[in-house]
Amino acid sequence: MEYTDREKALLKEISDRMITDPIETEKALLRPFRESDRADYIAYASQSEVQRLCGMYFESEREISENFDRILSQPVPVTFAVEYKPDGRVAGNFSIGYYPFLIGDEQFEGKRGVSLSFLLGGEYQRRGIMTGVLEAAIDLYLGRMGLDFVNAGYFEFNEGSRRLQEKCGMKHWMRHTFEFQGQEIKTCEMILWREDYLCAKSKQKG
Repeated sequence: MEYTDREKALLKEISDRMITDPIETEKALLRPFRESDRADYIAYASQSEVQRLCGMYFESEREISENFDRILSQPVPVTFAVEYKPDGRVAGNFSIGYYPFLIGDEQFEGKRGVSLSFLLGGEYQRRGIMTGVLEAAIDLYLGRMGLDFVNAGYFEFNEGSRRLQEKCGMKHWMRHTFEFQGQEIKTCEMILWREDYLCAKSKQKG
């Protein structure tokens, strides 16, 4: 995926902020990956259901390890470890990006925003971990950083991700279809605009 200079600068700004102002909840901490996380990453990335729900397919542990190497070698961290605080293990990962199908849409002209993707190993799901992380991330991006929007998506069959994103205030925006390994993949894209986020926060305080 190729980013424009403007998008690269924005992702670096967000990444730097996530390092200096870490996203942390009662249950989890987002931080850059370390070499010592390799075993935890392989453990959850090798789970077939995790791969199915997230659309990442590896044929061997070696491929998973090579992907981990790519994460470690990122000059600007865009994939962060989700450390589960009660046991200190890495339960999943959280990535920032800017999806290319946003480019050229008039409603995004001049807007600053970020696209998110995230996953958890099977044993860590349905514990409220990612709900807390996503809510905290939205507070950082739309609240303290003042970005204009946050975008995320899910495969049409992934009801758990849909419910999570809706719970965090995101609303349906569009459907997107692409080909992967010879198959047609359909995703639903969600979005949360800053004005809607601020309105919801104001109602909560009221």
